[in-house]
Amino acid sequence: MLEKVRKTIKEKYENFKGKIKTFKEDIILWIKKSFSKIKLSYIFYALPSLISGILIGEIWLFSSRGGENQTSRYDGQFWFSDIRVVCLGVIGFALQLFFISQKEKLNYIGKIICYIVPLFAFIISIGVWVLIWATYGGDEQWRDVRSEIITGFTGLVAAVGVLATVSVNYKNHEENRISQAENVEKQLEEQRKLREQQYVTEQERRDGETIKDLNERLHEILKNRHDRDDDVRASSYFQLAGLYKDWGLLGENSAIIEAQRKVQQKNILKLIFGTAPHENAETKKYVQKNSAQFQSSFLPKKVKEHVKRSFLEITTLNSVIADIFPNIYDKDKESFEPFDLQYANLSGLTFSEVFFPQRSNLSNAHLTGAILQQTNFEGVSLSNVNLKGANLESANLCGANLDRAIFKDANLKDADLQGAHLWYAVFHNAILRGAIFEEASLQYTDFECAKLQDANLYKAIALTSQQLAQADGIESIEIRRDLAGLGHGEEDQDLKNLIQEALEIQKQKKNI
Repeated sequence: MLEKVRKTIKEKYENFKGKIKTFKEDIILWIKKSFSKIKLSYIFYALPSLISGILIGEIWLFSSRGGENQTSRYDGQFWFSDIRVVCLGVIGFALQLFFISQKEKLNYIGKIICYIVPLFAFIISIGVWVLIWATYGGDEQWRDVRSEIITGFTGLVAAVGVLATVSVNYKNHEENRISQAENVEKQLEEQRKLREQQYVTEQERRDGETIKDLNERLHEILKNRHDRDDDVRASSYFQLAGLYKDWGLLGENSAIIEAQRKVQQKNILKLIFGTAPHENAETKKYVQKNSAQFQSSFLPKKVKEHVKRSFLEITTLNSVIADIFPNIYDKDKESFEPFDLQYANLSGLTFSEVFFPQRSNLSNAHLTGAILQQTNFEGVSLSNVNLKGANLESANLCGANLDRAIFKDANLKDADLQGAHLWYAVFHNAILRGAIFEEASLQYTDFECAKLQDANLYKAIALTSQQLAQADGIESIEIRRDLAGLGHGEEDQDLKNLIQEALEIQKQKKNI
């Protein structure tokens, strides 16, 4: 039993000892962290606390002893002989250093204690100490002025307290004023947010009604779109064009409309132009067999839609194009967003001088027989597009993606294809007189029977002599860089050699 008690006492002692050790380590760590932020400049700020602490200690000792038997102490011996005076100064110095190192965390009152109070204490202690030495001339004189000195010292301390109190009150008043201003501002901000939310809610309601109205208009137009009367069907194109433009006007009103605008406009364009025909074997066979009746209005509907448009339809759609698409001379043409006409049936239509914004997409579209004179396709995607018999005279196709495009029998006279991508493009019997192919990518491009008189192929990429040998008029191909149409740049020696090789190939074929 006694052994158990001893063991318990020992365990408690060890536990207590461990806690003391941990507490000691925590205190040391806290001191290290607190004073680790102390800079050399802080010592200068803390010196008044050291000096005022020592002076106040000396004054306190001098006053408490009444000046008796202090002659030897103040007549030549070291002032700091009393260890309590030195400790008081050191404590004030250490506290000042600690407060300065924590100045970021101090509130206004803490900063007053940290800076103003030590400064006033320093000034007061200097003043009192000078007063003591000025009035000290012996015990009798000291007894007469001691009470006055203490009274003056007390008054000065009270003055510091009054100043600190006034400063604190002023600060509290300022904080209250700022707090009230912040509360007012906060209330105004909450009211503003509430009004904005109410506006957004109301706007969303109106947007919902607008979308509903536009969709109802679309349903009404679709009824006319499939009417038997040609005039009614033609009017539906103009109605769709008006609906397309209305969506464009509403596009920036809200996020809800913006989310639907592009989708709706894309769908409207599909309804206006229809999708590109699929030339299956059955359709081709029927057209070849009935070529004499090709213009007949009695062709089956399926074949008629995919092969030929009526004059009224083409005329109407051309008016719609002029209404919807920007012109190259329009000042605000750059403000238009890219058009999405993938798989669209644009055959036989007129897009002359139309400006297609960069990143517009006409991939897989049908433009057979389309009139595209001076049309701007710069930076537009035209991959797999069908341009059979299209008129692209003076068209701008710079940087366009024309991979696998079909230009059979097309007119590209003076067209600009600088930097265009033309992999596997087909130019069978196409007119390419004066066309510019500078730095165009022509890998596997087919120039069979193409008219390349005066065409510019300076620095064309992946061009071979076999490709050139298929074309006509290659002897007049321009081998210099086009400088404002003058063609006075340096010669492309590689192109020159390719032309010579192509001419040799053509000569060999003729001999055979």
